[in-house]
Amino acid sequence: MSIQFLLRKYMKESLYRKALSNLVNMEGNVLILSTGYIHNSKSANSRAITEFAKEIDNRNLRATSSLTIVIVGGETDTKSSYPNNFIDFCNELYKNIKDKSKIKIIFKRVLGDNWHGKVAIKIEENTSDFSKNKHYGALVGSSNLTPINILDGQFGWNKETDLYIVNGNLIKDSKLNKIKELECSVKVCDQEIISNIKK
Repeated sequence: MSIQFLLRKYMKESLYRKALSNLVNMEGNVLILSTGYIHNSKSANSRAITEFAKEIDNRNLRATSSLTIVIVGGETDTKSSYPNNFIDFCNELYKNIKDKSKIKIIFKRVLGDNWHGKVAIKIEENTSDFSKNKHYGALVGSSNLTPINILDGQFGWNKETDLYIVNGNLIKDSKLNKIKELECSVKVCDQEIISNIKK
């Protein structure tokens, strides 16, 4: 099992995107994406959704099995625009996927309006016995499913940190995105953050 810390504020190539791409292309039949926030601008989301859909289409070219993507979010206050943001994101993502025969997208809204979990997990789900689920990879940290994290060359206010865990293999002929591993020391982390806050 491989574990890496992904640290950034600005990066020409988004390590989050690379790790998410790896999870999409990894073995398993369910990808769970939990996010605390979806951008409230359709135009800002458009490029991110397009790029994410391309990753799913690339996966579909190689995979023989179907994939269910479960997007989990909160913000249930009907006066807020956030619930619609989640639903719009799911609908637009599905529309942008060319081969829909191997993909199912489900949106699950968490009860309560303060959901803030940011997790991506790739599993092989055993519907008859959940204790036999196989876990192949995960992203756990501070990154939301937003353009700042999905696209390359983005500059965000926050210094994001994600733990990337790999415990599975990629689908045949899929290309693994290489991600630089950081030593776990304060000095190295500081240097990495400094190098990623400049455009």
